[in-house]
Amino acid sequence: MKKHSRLFRIIVSFVIFTMIVFGTNLSAYADTELSITCHKSLCGKKIKLCGPLLYGATIPSSVPYLGGTILNADNRIDATIYSMTTNDHFFAAYCPSYTNSGLSKHAMALFRFSHVYVAQSYAQLTDDVTSGETTYRKTGYHLTTYKCTGSKRASVTGSIISQVLADGTFNDGYLSNDELDAIETIICAKGCNGVKQEYEHHNWSMGTWTKYDGTYHQRTNTCNDCGYTETEKSIHRTSSTDWTSISSTQHQRTTTCTVCNYSNTQKANHSWTYSNYTSVDGTKHSVKRTCSVCGYTDTIQQNHSLVYGDWLEYTQAGQNAIDNNAPDSIKYHVRTKSCSSCGYTGYEYQEHNHVRDFEGYKPAVTGGFSGTSHYYTVHCTICTHGIIYYIKHKYNANDNVYTDISETQHHVKQTCTDCGWLNEFDEDHTFTTTCEPISDTRHKFTSVCKCGHTNISYGDHHDDDSDCYCDDCGYLMTRFSVTVPATLSLVMDKDGNVYTPTNAVISNNSTAAVKVTGIGLSPKNGWTVVPYSTNMANQKVDSHKIGLKLRDSQSVSGNTMPVTGNWNISKGSNLPLTYSAVVSATSQPISGTNVLDVTFVIDWRD
Repeated sequence: MKKHSRLFRIIVSFVIFTMIVFGTNLSAYADTELSITCHKSLCGKKIKLCGPLLYGATIPSSVPYLGGTILNADNRIDATIYSMTTNDHFFAAYCPSYTNSGLSKHAMALFRFSHVYVAQSYAQLTDDVTSGETTYRKTGYHLTTYKCTGSKRASVTGSIISQVLADGTFNDGYLSNDELDAIETIICAKGCNGVKQEYEHHNWSMGTWTKYDGTYHQRTNTCNDCGYTETEKSIHRTSSTDWTSISSTQHQRTTTCTVCNYSNTQKANHSWTYSNYTSVDGTKHSVKRTCSVCGYTDTIQQNHSLVYGDWLEYTQAGQNAIDNNAPDSIKYHVRTKSCSSCGYTGYEYQEHNHVRDFEGYKPAVTGGFSGTSHYYTVHCTICTHGIIYYIKHKYNANDNVYTDISETQHHVKQTCTDCGWLNEFDEDHTFTTTCEPISDTRHKFTSVCKCGHTNISYGDHHDDDSDCYCDDCGYLMTRFSVTVPATLSLVMDKDGNVYTPTNAVISNNSTAAVKVTGIGLSPKNGWTVVPYSTNMANQKVDSHKIGLKLRDSQSVSGNTMPVTGNWNISKGSNLPLTYSAVVSATSQPISGTNVLDVTFVIDWRD
């Protein structure tokens, strides 16, 4: 075999991966064998290149290399020369006539190269995962599964081990470039099927920003590998127009998000600065105001910003001469006021807050009110104003004490109910006079003073106003009152006999004697008055005729009855009213029928 000028030694390379290995049982690939003449013609045989085998895997017993034991750096290959890692796999070449009888003079080849991993699948995380000191959150990572496929061409790192000596050392051998190319082709064609898994960041495909609300916009991002989606929110990135006035109280501007094009019209109250204050009247001034945001200006009226002086009496302030509109100083006090903005000055009035200096009243013993009045004082709690109020004594007449001292006067003692002042004086009697009748012609006057002094006199009744009563005592001097029966009943039996009551009277309740001066008869219900002397036996049945006798008077033809006999009735006496009647026969009984109205004419006897 041709030797090359370049010496190939095994170069150990460390490539660190975080991986998880799933499949490890691998076998030789008979269909990828490459025959190479045994190096240095030790046996003249062809060697076969087969594999790949994963580092740490068990070499199948059908492969005579190293007798099917575990290949590792400790017991079969010197670790200081060959450091196999899980990032590598290797190919082994051996003599087909090797009988596993010992390690003597047979050529072998060992090739190592890094895995060629290709992502096979992606899995979303159902929850956050902690591995070691690292936490992989499902929102940022997915789990990627890789498989070594050998689908990429890889450079062979290593050399041919041409001989394994009896002392366990190796002699290096060489392959031609053509032979190396053939080996690399096999490596590219076959992978070891090694598998690893790694937590990797999502490979985002970002969505389009859309409005979420007035503060945020949002977009939906998708991982191009595992399909995981998440909704991302972000605060609007805004640009705004200038503020413009829309009314006397507000301005507005339009704010637009430069990311999602969300637009909002914002309104706000003007932010005022004030200048040019001018007094208008006692309560207001005018002022120019300008909005510091949008520049809007106008002129308005405001209440003064007042600063006040101390409350004073008018006498202290001299206010009566200054202000013609000043109110009554007895009721009010005054203070100055000035506006700190426009310079206005004026006066303010307020009612005194008077409080009494002592309870009750004190008698006035000096001055013009002495003996007639009492007084109390008040002072204002705000200013120095004070007032003395004089009030006339108050006497309760029922509490006065009267003493009779002569026929014309009595002495009076009275005490003020408010201050206790005692007042004494003499005055004429004041009589209360009563009059009472003592006979039909005279009455008595009794005059009594509140002190007890009494005078008695007498007088005759008199009726100057002609109302029948005495003008002094009220005695009834003239009263006309006579009572006559309301009905005069008649009862007639079947034989024609007439019966009348015996208790009928005329009563005189007048103040003097009276007499009956006339009697009137008015027949009713078809009856006729006839002379009392009429013989009713000769009258027709149901002719309805009646004759009446009252005391000594008898009916005659007509509606009047002559008054005969004594019809005088003394004061307070009764006149017996005896009567009888003659009545014509009737065919049917008569009951409760008015047959005759009797009218008595009565007058004073004298």
